Amino acid sequence: MKKVVVILLVAALVVGGWWYGSPLLTLKDMRDAALAGDAAALSGHVDYEAMRVDVRSEVREAATERLEGSGIPGGIAGLGGALAERRAGALVDQLVRPETVAAMFAADEMSEGQARAMVPDLSEEELVVTRHGFDRFTAGMPAQPIHAEFRRDGLGWKLAGIERVE
Repeated sequence: MKKVVVILLVAALVVGGWWYGSPLLTLKDMRDAALAGDAAALSGHVDYEAMRVDVRSEVREAATERLEGSGIPGGIAGLGGALAERRAGALVDQLVRPETVAAMFAADEMSEGQARAMVPDLSEEELVVTRHGFDRFTAGMPAQPIHAEFRRDGLGWKLAGIERVE
């Protein structure tokens, strides 16, 4: 009976450690890859298809909200949001690709200082990580209106979208 309790306790500690630590480990791996200019390693942490779908959806929501805020009736604002999503879709498809990440982090085009300016420190003062159950977390800078959304992929995490924060 004691062995069962010990095994269950150890399993609970392992799961708890994974739940707490794995998002931070993923963010550290992504930061290290970005600073090293390793686009392939960085791309390994991104679900590009989910990211494209999410960014298109965010464009639509933002356009609809902006149009509704300007006094345009809801139905027309929704149509405007759909048109904005359609127009922006091709651009999103071109930007959210591994080749774009590779170009952005090309070692010969970006100095280490530029890379460090683009990539936040992982200290708690500069980064807010919010867990949403066992299969999703968001991470971002407290003063920024957009945070990165990660979804579980096996025992790891992949960047799968963006989340606007108020």
